[in-house]
Amino acid sequence: MDKFPLPSRPRPGGSYAVLVTGDAGTGNEAQYAVAAAARKVCRTDGVGVAIGLGDNLYENGPESAHDDEFHTKFEKPNTGIDVPWLMVLGNHDCSGLIPGSGGDPSRGDREVAYATTSRRWHMPARYYSTALPAGPGRGAPVVEFFAVDTNPVASTVTQLDPYFRWDGPYMREQRRWLDSALTASRATWKIVIGHHP
Repeated sequence: MDKFPLPSRPRPGGSYAVLVTGDAGTGNEAQYAVAAAARKVCRTDGVGVAIGLGDNLYENGPESAHDDEFHTKFEKPNTGIDVPWLMVLGNHDCSGLIPGSGGDPSRGDREVAYATTSRRWHMPARYYSTALPAGPGRGAPVVEFFAVDTNPVASTVTQLDPYFRWDGPYMREQRRWLDSALTASRATWKIVIGHHP
């Protein structure tokens, strides 16, 4: 499948226009109104990439990598915003028995799997980085985004799976990755994106 490509060069002046949204996955009238306004901004400002800051599918996240909610709460409302969307996981994407609890982080794997079937949805892993270049032959990237999963440290319930606890192996691995990736990055701007402040 052909994905919407990441921009290969900045706009004149060396900058990128980026659309940032979050807490958007309701599929309701308000989401459609925001998406309509965003389409206008994208056309006017030449937006080349969007960022989805989590809570991508209310209330509990997807039931599978093929859940129809990806279509009704993401693809359909964002029709016409035809750029790659750098997505991160929110607590509603990883809910357990209590909606919005972040109590079942393993559910986030379904959103990673969905990225293989969507032209827009960019989430190659639960945490990852994406760099936007300065242009062909121009050296270091202008900006690099570091998408992190904040759910284990912000969940409103205790994680039953020790792997996903705030001090468990998953968070230690992610912290090591982030420290190493930030150190190694040659980008002029380094921006960490996640759902929880």
